[in-house]
Amino acid sequence: MNNEIDIILETTTKIFSKHITHNLRQNINDNNTSLINLWKDIEEQGLTKIIVKEQFEGSSLPFNSILPVIQISTMMGVPLPFTETIICNYLFSELNISPPNGMITFSVETKNIKILNNKVSGDLLSIPYLNLTDQVIFIIDIPTVCRQIAIYESKTLMFSLVADAAHLLLSQFSCIVFVKKKK
Repeated sequence: MNNEIDIILETTTKIFSKHITHNLRQNINDNNTSLINLWKDIEEQGLTKIIVKEQFEGSSLPFNSILPVIQISTMMGVPLPFTETIICNYLFSELNISPPNGMITFSVETKNIKILNNKVSGDLLSIPYLNLTDQVIFIIDIPTVCRQIAIYESKTLMFSLVADAAHLLLSQFSCIVFVKKKK
Protein backbone atom coordinates (compact mmCIF):
# COMPACT_ATOMS: atom_id res chain seq x y z
CA MET A 1 0.00 0.00 0.00
CA ASN A 2 2.92 2.39 0.62
CA ASN A 3 3.82 2.05 -3.04
CA GLU A 4 0.26 3.03 -3.99
CA ILE A 5 0.39 6.09 -1.72
CA ASP A 6 3.79 7.07 -3.15
CA ILE A 7 2.41 6.89 -6.70
CA ILE A 8 -0.64 8.95 -5.70
CA LEU A 9 1.54 11.57 -4.00
CA GLU A 10 3.85 11.78 -7.01
CA THR A 11 0.88 12.13 -9.38
CA THR A 12 -0.74 14.73 -7.14
CA THR A 13 2.45 16.80 -6.95
CA LYS A 14 2.94 16.66 -10.74
CA ILE A 15 -0.63 17.77 -11.46
CA PHE A 16 -0.52 20.61 -8.94
CA SER A 17 2.94 21.76 -10.10
CA LYS A 18 1.79 21.74 -13.72
CA HIS A 19 -1.30 23.88 -13.13
CA ILE A 20 -1.10 25.96 -9.96
CA THR A 21 0.32 29.45 -10.25
CA HIS A 22 -0.18 32.70 -8.39
CA ASN A 23 -2.15 33.98 -11.38
CA LEU A 24 -4.46 30.95 -11.22
CA ARG A 25 -5.20 31.65 -7.56
CA GLN A 26 -6.04 35.28 -8.42
CA ASN A 27 -8.59 34.31 -11.07
CA ILE A 28 -10.95 31.85 -9.39
CA ASN A 29 -14.14 31.54 -11.40
CA ASP A 30 -15.91 28.78 -13.29
CA ASN A 31 -14.88 30.25 -16.68
CA ASN A 32 -11.14 30.01 -16.01
CA THR A 33 -9.88 27.35 -18.45
CA SER A 34 -6.72 26.76 -16.40
CA LEU A 35 -8.85 25.98 -13.35
CA ILE A 36 -11.10 23.73 -15.43
CA ASN A 37 -8.04 21.89 -16.79
CA LEU A 38 -6.63 21.45 -13.28
CA TRP A 39 -9.91 19.88 -12.13
CA LYS A 40 -10.07 17.70 -15.25
CA ASP A 41 -6.58 16.31 -14.51
CA ILE A 42 -7.48 15.74 -10.83
CA GLU A 43 -10.60 13.75 -11.76
CA GLU A 44 -8.96 11.84 -14.63
CA GLN A 45 -6.31 10.56 -12.22
CA GLY A 46 -8.98 9.52 -9.72
CA LEU A 47 -7.60 11.72 -6.95
CA THR A 48 -11.05 12.63 -5.64
CA LYS A 49 -11.91 8.96 -5.21
CA ILE A 50 -8.81 7.53 -3.53
CA ILE A 51 -10.81 6.58 -0.41
CA VAL A 52 -14.01 5.67 -2.26
CA LYS A 53 -15.01 1.99 -2.44
CA GLU A 54 -13.92 0.09 -5.56
CA GLN A 55 -17.56 -0.63 -6.47
CA PHE A 56 -17.90 3.15 -7.06
CA GLU A 57 -14.71 3.38 -9.16
CA GLY A 58 -12.54 4.38 -6.21
CA SER A 59 -9.17 3.14 -5.00
CA SER A 60 -10.60 1.90 -1.68
CA LEU A 61 -7.58 3.11 0.30
CA PRO A 62 -7.93 3.67 4.05
CA PHE A 63 -9.19 7.08 5.19
CA ASN A 64 -5.82 8.11 6.65
CA SER A 65 -4.24 7.84 3.19
CA ILE A 66 -5.82 11.17 2.21
CA LEU A 67 -3.87 13.07 4.86
CA PRO A 68 -0.61 13.44 2.89
CA VAL A 69 -2.63 14.30 -0.24
CA ILE A 70 -4.50 17.02 1.68
CA GLN A 71 -1.20 18.27 3.06
CA ILE A 72 0.23 18.65 -0.46
CA SER A 73 -2.98 20.35 -1.56
CA THR A 74 -2.71 22.85 1.29
CA MET A 75 1.01 23.50 0.79
CA MET A 76 0.49 24.18 -2.91
CA GLY A 77 -2.60 26.32 -2.38
CA VAL A 78 -5.08 24.42 -4.53
CA PRO A 79 -7.82 26.96 -5.35
CA LEU A 80 -10.56 24.33 -5.69
CA PRO A 81 -12.78 22.32 -3.31
CA PHE A 82 -10.39 19.39 -3.66
CA THR A 83 -10.36 18.29 -0.01
CA GLU A 84 -14.08 18.95 0.31
CA THR A 85 -14.80 16.75 -2.72
CA ILE A 86 -12.64 13.91 -1.37
CA ILE A 87 -14.50 13.97 1.95
CA CYS A 88 -17.95 14.24 0.34
CA ASN A 89 -17.17 11.38 -2.05
CA TYR A 90 -16.08 9.30 0.94
CA LEU A 91 -19.41 10.02 2.68
CA PHE A 92 -21.35 8.91 -0.42
CA SER A 93 -19.26 5.76 -0.71
CA GLU A 94 -19.70 4.85 2.95
CA LEU A 95 -23.46 5.27 2.51
CA ASN A 96 -23.29 2.92 -0.52
CA ILE A 97 -24.21 5.64 -2.99
CA SER A 98 -22.14 6.30 -6.09
CA PRO A 99 -20.48 9.71 -5.70
CA PRO A 100 -21.47 12.27 -8.33
CA ASN A 101 -18.93 13.64 -10.79
CA GLY A 102 -17.57 17.13 -10.38
CA MET A 103 -16.67 19.37 -7.47
CA ILE A 104 -18.61 19.11 -4.21
CA THR A 105 -18.36 21.35 -1.19
CA PHE A 106 -20.11 21.43 2.15
CA SER A 107 -21.80 23.88 4.44
CA VAL A 108 -21.21 23.65 8.15
CA GLU A 109 -23.52 26.54 8.94
CA THR A 110 -27.24 26.21 8.39
CA LYS A 111 -30.24 28.14 9.60
CA ASN A 112 -33.88 27.12 9.91
CA ILE A 113 -33.47 23.81 8.04
CA LYS A 114 -36.74 21.92 7.97
CA ILE A 115 -37.66 18.68 6.28
CA LEU A 116 -41.39 18.19 5.99
CA ASN A 117 -43.38 16.09 3.51
CA ASN A 118 -40.31 15.34 1.39
CA LYS A 119 -39.50 19.08 1.10
CA VAL A 120 -36.31 20.68 2.41
CA SER A 121 -36.25 24.38 3.27
CA GLY A 122 -33.91 26.74 5.09
CA ASP A 123 -30.64 28.61 4.63
CA LEU A 124 -27.13 27.33 3.96
CA LEU A 125 -24.54 29.86 5.12
CA SER A 126 -20.83 30.28 4.45
CA ILE A 127 -20.27 27.76 1.64
CA PRO A 128 -16.68 27.63 0.38
CA TYR A 129 -16.23 27.47 -3.41
CA LEU A 130 -19.92 27.89 -4.20
CA ASN A 131 -18.85 30.02 -7.17
CA LEU A 132 -17.16 26.92 -8.63
CA THR A 133 -19.52 24.09 -7.79
CA ASP A 134 -23.21 23.43 -7.94
CA GLN A 135 -23.12 20.54 -5.44
CA VAL A 136 -23.26 20.96 -1.65
CA ILE A 137 -23.56 18.57 1.28
CA PHE A 138 -24.71 19.67 4.71
CA ILE A 139 -25.41 17.68 7.83
CA ILE A 140 -28.09 18.55 10.34
CA ASP A 141 -29.11 16.97 13.61
CA ILE A 142 -32.77 16.14 13.71
CA PRO A 143 -34.95 14.58 16.38
CA THR A 144 -36.03 11.67 14.17
CA VAL A 145 -33.97 9.64 11.78
CA CYS A 146 -33.97 11.28 8.36
CA ARG A 147 -32.98 10.10 4.91
CA GLN A 148 -32.85 12.90 2.36
CA ILE A 149 -30.97 14.25 -0.61
CA ALA A 150 -32.33 17.46 -2.07
CA ILE A 151 -32.05 19.40 -5.28
CA TYR A 152 -31.95 23.20 -5.18
CA GLU A 153 -31.71 26.21 -7.42
CA SER A 154 -29.74 29.27 -6.33
CA LYS A 155 -27.98 32.35 -7.65
CA THR A 156 -26.39 33.75 -4.47
CA LEU A 157 -23.68 32.71 -2.01
CA MET A 158 -26.05 32.82 0.94
CA PHE A 159 -29.15 31.16 -0.44
CA SER A 160 -32.47 29.81 0.56
CA LEU A 161 -33.17 26.19 -0.12
CA VAL A 162 -36.57 24.80 -0.99
CA ALA A 163 -36.47 21.49 -2.77
CA ASP A 164 -38.07 18.11 -3.27
CA ALA A 165 -36.30 15.11 -1.83
CA ALA A 166 -34.61 13.13 -4.59
CA HIS A 167 -32.64 10.36 -2.89
CA LEU A 168 -31.99 9.07 0.62
CA LEU A 169 -28.91 9.15 2.88
CA LEU A 170 -28.75 7.99 6.48
CA SER A 171 -26.52 8.81 9.39
CA GLN A 172 -27.59 7.57 12.83
CA PHE A 173 -29.39 10.66 14.20
CA SER A 174 -28.29 13.23 11.66
CA CYS A 175 -29.46 14.00 8.20
CA ILE A 176 -26.89 14.31 5.43
CA VAL A 177 -28.42 16.36 2.67
CA PHE A 178 -26.92 16.51 -0.82
CA VAL A 179 -27.93 19.56 -2.78
CA LYS A 180 -27.40 20.21 -6.48
CA LYS A 181 -28.30 23.35 -8.40
CA LYS A 182 -30.48 23.04 -11.47
CA LYS A 183 -28.71 24.33 -14.56
